Amino acid sequence: MERSTYFWYYDGTDTKAQQVADTGATIAYIKAGGDQGIAWIPGAPTGGFARPQWDADYLLPLTDRHVTCYPWFYNWPVEADKEVVMRALAHHSSPVVVLNPETEWRVQSPHSPYQTLAEGNAYAEAWVRDLRFRLPAGTRIGCAPVPSWADFPYEGFCAACDFSQPQHYWHDELMAGGENQVEAHFR
Repeated sequence: MERSTYFWYYDGTDTKAQQVADTGATIAYIKAGGDQGIAWIPGAPTGGFARPQWDADYLLPLTDRHVTCYPWFYNWPVEADKEVVMRALAHHSSPVVVLNPETEWRVQSPHSPYQTLAEGNAYAEAWVRDLRFRLPAGTRIGCAPVPSWADFPYEGFCAACDFSQPQHYWHDELMAGGENQVEAHFR
């Protein structure tokens, strides 16, 4: 069975890598960038919070334990976050990338360039398709969104991505409109 885990911050140590291996995880998704164009790779500006963790040497404790590492990106609806995927993959390639679109993609967000959910779905689908065009052929794109918000363009991401790993771990009180996290996937 395939088991996976996500890291926002992976410390690069043998201790943490062994903990991951001990859980039986075969895949670790490692934050590799986003946040309006910040690449989490060696030598890149950190924005005050990024770590250079999308790096083959940094990931060696995991890969030595037969844990496959794939990058994930907290992406905003901006061009810079497509470019950061390309910079991260130029530094350390991967056949799989995962996008983590969240609140910045909501219709009500001041960062969204659209006014309706239909426009948002079209924008999200086009955004991912444009990213796919830039990636090496055969690269799988997944998304790990919080689709529970009624004004989030979940359908647009699902139309353009190869798989979805929706986040169901948020407390109900964090959902602005009291949305049901499971029902949101069937709207």
